[in-house]
Amino acid sequence: MTDWSRRVRANFARWDTDSDGWLSLPELNEHLANPALQGDDAAALSALHHKIADLEELSNDEVGDENDGVTVADLRAYEQGRAATPDPSVASVEAEHAAGQRAVTAAAQVRAAHGGEHATANSNELFPNGLPSLDALRQGMLGDCYFLAALGGMISRDPSSVVRMIRRNLDGNAVTSYTVAFQGEIGTQTVAPPTDGEIARYSSSGVDGLWLPVIEKAYAQGRGGASVNRQSEIGEGGSISEGIDAFTAGGTDSDDLWCTDVATTKTKLQNALNGRPAKIVTANLHADNDLHLPSGHAYSVLAFDGAVMTLRNPWGHHPAEVPATATGFVKRPNGQFTMTPELFDDIFFQISYQE
Repeated sequence: MTDWSRRVRANFARWDTDSDGWLSLPELNEHLANPALQGDDAAALSALHHKIADLEELSNDEVGDENDGVTVADLRAYEQGRAATPDPSVASVEAEHAAGQRAVTAAAQVRAAHGGEHATANSNELFPNGLPSLDALRQGMLGDCYFLAALGGMISRDPSSVVRMIRRNLDGNAVTSYTVAFQGEIGTQTVAPPTDGEIARYSSSGVDGLWLPVIEKAYAQGRGGASVNRQSEIGEGGSISEGIDAFTAGGTDSDDLWCTDVATTKTKLQNALNGRPAKIVTANLHADNDLHLPSGHAYSVLAFDGAVMTLRNPWGHHPAEVPATATGFVKRPNGQFTMTPELFDDIFFQISYQE
């Protein structure tokens, strides 16, 4: 039995709110939002929440489709299968549990250094280093790369603008909520402080502060309401123009690269990234490629010096298969890389510019 399955089994009765023998998605949503669920248990719940659709298929204990939730029989099948040949659809649950533990630990360190469990008027839990760091932006288990790529572009352009987005709301001396002002149609959203479950399940800015989970939570609420399931509302992908539109009021200009000449792209990059003020630019890549850059994915376009572009994967790291160098390509730390506009034109599908 693994640490993850042991924790789920230990908490099963408590998480099974209606005592019907199934851990359903509504029950898991409720517990993710519960601030009383903390630490490693919150990380275990987050991995369960992400993999529920695969885990509930592991034992044939429902009539018809296996969609009522995860049972003890499913957990037993997981443990037995893991000892033999693990199902690839659920093999990552342990790694996701560990990633959630790291995110929760980092958030706890921030809280301990800046106000304890409950932030106060004098704490600085959002931006302990003064400004957000682009290197700290790390996509979690949601498929919201389109949103985070735009946020990465915003940080690269003007990190202080992210600080200005968030207001801390006090009840006496205690921070009870955060108000996040988006310039786009999402508008202004007020959210409760992110719980450990939410920090483990979604994107994390680690010891750089709580700014990223707060912004992501506010975006999800603006898209679907306070009780929204973030996975279905913002976590199944979106257009890169939609991501930019969250942060700007002027719209976007998007080009499909297969029908846009490289000279036009160079001119637009120069105007967008080197103008005053600089604009947010993102791009997406749909097809597999020789560089092994993840496809079906959005990237921040951070800079253009006339010869090479600098881009960033919102994961904040590279898959192991990405080469250190290739013709027209150089891998950089923290998910960044440079490439020529000609290579970009060959392998990327679309680019969007803030207007």
